[in-house]
Amino acid sequence: MFTNETALNNLLKTTALLLKKIETIETLLQTYRPQIQEIYDTPLEDWVDGQYIMQILHLSPRTLQTLRTNRTLLSSRINNKLYYRRQDIRKILADNYTMFNLSNRHKPGKTD
Repeated sequence: MFTNETALNNLLKTTALLLKKIETIETLLQTYRPQIQEIYDTPLEDWVDGQYIMQILHLSPRTLQTLRTNRTLLSSRINNKLYYRRQDIRKILADNYTMFNLSNRHKPGKTD
């Protein structure tokens, strides 16, 4: 049978663990608060649906799903319809931009 001292020790340990978890959650909230606020501040005009993205970027539904799955493109779901922020799409395009080098394509002596 438990003694009052054992019960008190267990309660103190549990309380200490809970306080540590609360501190961790508060740290996470402080870290992510600006990003969360940015999402809330995004005007409705800056959200587009998946169909629009697939048309404008010539993506298949599977490619769009892959971008979501690997968290390259984040989304918001409302009634099973996914919406994306235009600025996230612009960032992906900018991050993956590569300049095509025409000077290397047709070097003298090179045959295609």
